[in-house]
Amino acid sequence: MDNVEQTQSGPSPLFDIHCHCGLAVEGEVPAQPGERELIATAAVCHWQELLPHLDGARHRFGAVGLHPWYAEQWDGARAEQLEMLLTCTEIRAVGEVGLDPAATVSMAVQEQVLRAQIRIALKVGKPLILHVSKGYPDILKILKEERAERVGGVVHGFSTGANIGEAFIRQGFYLGIGPLLLRENVRKLPEALRHLPAEYLVLETDAQGGRGGYATPKQRTAILATIAHRLAELHVTTEAQMCTQLWRNSCDLLQFNSPKEIDR
Repeated sequence: MDNVEQTQSGPSPLFDIHCHCGLAVEGEVPAQPGERELIATAAVCHWQELLPHLDGARHRFGAVGLHPWYAEQWDGARAEQLEMLLTCTEIRAVGEVGLDPAATVSMAVQEQVLRAQIRIALKVGKPLILHVSKGYPDILKILKEERAERVGGVVHGFSTGANIGEAFIRQGFYLGIGPLLLRENVRKLPEALRHLPAEYLVLETDAQGGRGGYATPKQRTAILATIAHRLAELHVTTEAQMCTQLWRNSCDLLQFNSPKEIDR
């Protein structure tokens, strides 16, 4: 694809690949949407709530999908609805989808719904936003069997070792790096990131603030910049170079084929 070159001086802008801004989650509504972000849905009720928030002029895009916690909402009508929504230009991905053993829905049902959504992603040619709580080998097996590398995607909230990260990269997936990296007691993630290529990293906030709770757009921008700074330290490069790489990764992930599609 075409490289998206800088059109202004200074560091590249940063893209929040995963937040739930403006969508009701467990009775709470996260902070309002900002700019340069991908808003991911979880339950069916979010699918229509999402649409008014999308604004390509502000680089605010969306992902639609059924989170494993809500897998029991899946049926043929939902499959048709999902496929129809994915024709919207500003909906760039399928997600948040995946597996979670902590959910009340059986793992068998979760797997069935995940596979169905992967097949829809393949049909429409849009990447996946993956929720992976545990059981990395299980979801990697499913991705391989469904040939998900044809659309790829991003692993939301990547937090494990370099070997697992490399396995997802081989399946065509980027790794979503969030505020977890900024915690003082985190050791495994920074060590893994030293050995993982910057070409497969993207940023996310999950709409969360540094001390819990939902962050404002301004706070989220600051969090993204701090994560980018930390990644630059881990990869022994300049912050400007890291920001440029992260921007290009985001554009590649969301399939922006020319600078005009996401003009900065």
